[in-house]
Parts: sequence; structure tokens; C-alpha cells
Amino acid sequence: MIRSATILILGLAAGACTPGLPQTLDQRLKGKDPAEMKEILRVACLDEAEWPQRAGLPKGASIKWHAHAKQYINPRVSEMKTLCRKMDALADPDAEAKQERGALVRECSDLVRKKQVDGGEGFSEHGERTQHICDEMLGQKVGTGR
Repeated sequence: MIRSATILILGLAAGACTPGLPQTLDQRLKGKDPAEMKEILRVACLDEAEWPQRAGLPKGASIKWHAHAKQYINPRVSEMKTLCRKMDALADPDAEAKQERGALVRECSDLVRKKQVDGGEGFSEHGERTQHICDEMLGQKVGTGR
């Protein structure tokens, strides 16, 4: 009886320590001041840039897939991280924006379109998340021309 009670208490304690459901970007941004929003968006953008690498290898991944990842995914990650940094600099009210907002909108739109065309498991959701981040960071809707 004591052993069962101990196991039950330990199970409840372990369950209480686990985090809740992950929040959406909109939930994380709700009620935040502009500085906090800027940081949340910057981190979300950089995290989303890492998505193809975090997604892991597909089941039965072959040597071909590894070559694909090295030659194709890594440059895409770098490209998106560069765009994230440009959008973050544009959002800074103290900095002079060297990149025109319209150019960043086009660049982000092209990137989202590439991600949606990539196909594969999870890539359309990845494209949607990327578009939402671009919309929030640039303060306007980023079209994909589709």
C-alpha cells in the first residue's frame, strides 16, 4: 500500500513538472510590449530557419538524403537566418533601415514560395509558419504570388 502511494505521488509530481502544450506564435505575442515582441519574433524566426535540420531524417534515409541535406538544406537555413536578421534590423526603431521594406517583403515572399514548393512531410506547415513570422516582423501581409 505504501509503495503504491509512493509511486502515485511520484507520478503526480513528475506530471506536474512537464510543460503544457506549446503555445502558438500569436499566444506568445499577446499582451507583450514591442521590445518583447521583437525578441519573440527574432527567436521564432531563427528557430524556424533551423526546422529542416531539427525535423530529423526521414525513415529509411539513404546516403542520397544526407547529400541532399548537406547541399540543399544548409544553404536554405543560412538564407532564412540572413533574412531573419535583416527583418530584425528593420524592426529596430533606433536603427536606420538599410534594406527597404518592400525588398524584404519580396525576399520573404520568395523564400516562403520556395518552402511551399519543396514538398515533403511538414514543408507546407513550415512555409505557413515562415509566412506568419514574416507577416509579423514586417508588419504587413506577405503574399506568395500563388
